[in-house]
Amino acid sequence: MLDLTTFEKLYELKWFDGEVIKIRFPSHAQALKMAALGEITEPVQQLEVTLSLVLEILNKNTNERVFTIDDVSQMESFIMEAFIEDYFNAAQEALKKS
Repeated sequence: MLDLTTFEKLYELKWFDGEVIKIRFPSHAQALKMAALGEITEPVQQLEVTLSLVLEILNKNTNERVFTIDDVSQMESFIMEAFIEDYFNAAQEALKKS
């Protein structure tokens, strides 16, 4: 029997207020969105997709904290990009260890 509960790995992010947010790793659909992000050439569209993706990822947290578009909009774009990259890389590492 394959026990899917043993695959529950979490990404940790220290938020601006100091709280450590524990986030589930991405679904297949989210991983595809992250991979496709680099293919968007229109800057405004890229920012909108990045903002939406960061919000979607943050709300996969197990802390039961609800993030809003306002929370994410306050982040600088380079921080959002660094977060997505680190989150994606951590997910890939977790897969290798599974």
